[in-house]
Amino acid sequence: MKNLAFFSPLLLLAGISQAQFRYLPVAPQVGQAVSFTYSPQGTPLATDSLIEARFVRYGAPAVMSLSQPRGLTLVRQGRDYVGQLTIPNNNVSGMLLLFRNPQQTRRVDLNRGMLYAVPVCDEKGCPLPHALGGQASVFTRSHFLYESDARPDPSRVVQLYELELAEHPDLRPLYWSDYLAALVKQQKPGYGPKVDAGIRSYLASRPKPTVAELTTAAQLYESMGDFTKANALRERQKTADPAGSMAQKDRSMAVRNQTDWTQKKTLYQAFAKEFPTSSYLPALSVMMTDGYYKNNDIRG
Repeated sequence: MKNLAFFSPLLLLAGISQAQFRYLPVAPQVGQAVSFTYSPQGTPLATDSLIEARFVRYGAPAVMSLSQPRGLTLVRQGRDYVGQLTIPNNNVSGMLLLFRNPQQTRRVDLNRGMLYAVPVCDEKGCPLPHALGGQASVFTRSHFLYESDARPDPSRVVQLYELELAEHPDLRPLYWSDYLAALVKQQKPGYGPKVDAGIRSYLASRPKPTVAELTTAAQLYESMGDFTKANALRERQKTADPAGSMAQKDRSMAVRNQTDWTQKKTLYQAFAKEFPTSSYLPALSVMMTDGYYKNNDIRG
């Protein structure tokens, strides 16, 4: 294989090490086979004679559930190792690889925690959307690094999200919460006001925030310990979805806290009729069954 480098500044920022990892074609498209060469010199695997690749696909946040790690046997050629993988036909913006000793799986080359990337390109040779944000999703939405007893670098994750959003600002609705959660984990001085501004800005940009968006925003505030703002968003959830989980939770607590047995029965029966599939109903039913016995209401 020729030692060709992909000189796109975007991909170089993605942390690809041309010294250790080269691949062809340099701008792979969906469905294509990619041949690669791995040179372990100067890595933690420099003295190993048995090396395998481990790879995972990545794409938009919603498809990360498809990202199941797979192993790949390599063939040694002199001091290098060569292999081949095929880009899936859909739901993929790139592949991330690590290299390890298959007999001592904690002996691993993670490319300084960045892994080795093969971004997928369009017919013009431009990286697809999610080429960088998808890498961050591997770190935040999968357990790929944890297999090697490693942890993602919060600053690297933030950088990947920022690069993706700079290239594709239209993808903000898909990444806003993951990016803000990464800022919280990064714990960089001044992150609190920045995350707060990010939450308020995003919600303000939505004509009518969904319950899921309000829930996510509340969770972000909770992760920062700002329970006042989190609770305010929980109240907005009830207004946005009067029959939703938050409203059901309040109604179920009203049943639990009612001390008058007759009123308690009335509240419970109304709850069971209105929310027959509620996740709160089974526990309430157990509590009510116990109450019937305690109140000698055997017929009930």
